[in-house]
Formats: sequence, C-alpha cells, structure tokens
Amino acid sequence: MPLVEDGPVGRSGELARIEALLDRVAKDHASVVVVAGEAGVGKSTLLEAAVDRAAQRGFAVALGRCAPSQSPPYWPWPRVFRALCGSTGPFAIASKGRAALFAAGADCLEQASAERPVFIAVDDLQWADESSLALASYLAAAGAGLPIGLAFGVRDDAGERSPPLTSWLAELPADVVHLSLGGIDRSAAFDLVRSVLGRVSRLPSRSRRGSGRSSPATWPV
Repeated sequence: MPLVEDGPVGRSGELARIEALLDRVAKDHASVVVVAGEAGVGKSTLLEAAVDRAAQRGFAVALGRCAPSQSPPYWPWPRVFRALCGSTGPFAIASKGRAALFAAGADCLEQASAERPVFIAVDDLQWADESSLALASYLAAAGAGLPIGLAFGVRDDAGERSPPLTSWLAELPADVVHLSLGGIDRSAAFDLVRSVLGRVSRLPSRSRRGSGRSSPATWPV
C-alpha cells in the first residue's frame, strides 16, 4: 500500500495506536504489537511506517522478514541483531547452543536500549520456524521493564498458520496490542488512487510511453 506524507493511506487509526505504543516504550514500558490481515492488505507497509516513525523519534530500529520456504532456523533474527549490535551479534556464539544464543540476544537488546529506546519489527510471521518464534517469546519476556518495542506482522489466514505459530499467538500476554487490518474505506481508496496517479503523472514522458507507436499516456490527477 503506497504512502502519503503522513503514512499509509487509510491507516491513521492504526498509526495512532502505534504512536501510543512508542510513547509507552519511550517511558520504559516494553510493548508488543501484532499486525494481522490478509495478503496484500498493507501489513508490511504499516510495519515499515512504524519503523520510520520510531527512527524519527530517535529509537534504534531494526526490521526482519521471514522467508516463505526452506529457510534456516532463526532466519529473520541475524539481520535484526546486526542492525542493533554490529556485524556479528549473538549469532557469533550460536555454536554454544540455544540457551547461550537466547541469553546473548537478550543482552544485545538490553545494551542497545541502555542508549536509546529500541523498536524491532519482524514481518511475515506465518513463515517463521519454531526456533524464530521461541526467540521472539524469549526476547519479549526478557525485555520487560526496558524501553523495547516489538512488532510482528502475520497473515490472518488459519490455513497459512503452522501449529507452532497458532500456539505462539494463543500464548501471547493479555497486554499485547492486536491490530487487525481490513480494507480501507471509500474515501481512503480515492486518496490512494490520487496518490498513485499523481506519482505516475510526474514521471518523465519517456518512462510513461508504451512500446511501438503508441502515444504517451495522459493521467488525470
């Protein structure tokens, strides 16, 4: 879903709730938000906007994504830890076992949050392996009382949720914020169309010209 200056089109309510979550994190209240919705509804765009908002407020930020198939364990997390802890991060000691890895991950977040609040987003959780989910739970618990925010994006389709993910979602604490994204309303849809057409109309005419002898397209704004 395209962005306008103030964020994703038609998502002002969701952004307000994320801003409120960032307020809590800045006051040393660790917080977790789960953004759910069908494929293509705008979860990724909202998470990216949340990361941008957090960065603008001076947070240390990181964004990871799960991959659809045949991914190694912990796939989204090395990128997250590299962003917060440097090139190696906790996975430098992965050979020492899961307990050591989890403890090192928690230490990484604690050290990063000692300097400024931290906001982490992990998208496409429907593809997460069990190890990635376990690490997410551990970090959420270890971050209690620290200025750390965690956001997760997941498809709202039971057919795409593995049994470990279903259990993980069911076991989330009661204070987790749940944002369920539906379609945008008609007014927002018009804003979205105007935003897209406005960007296309500003492209050089050559980039809007089709192949062959067709004349350049004209786009109403």
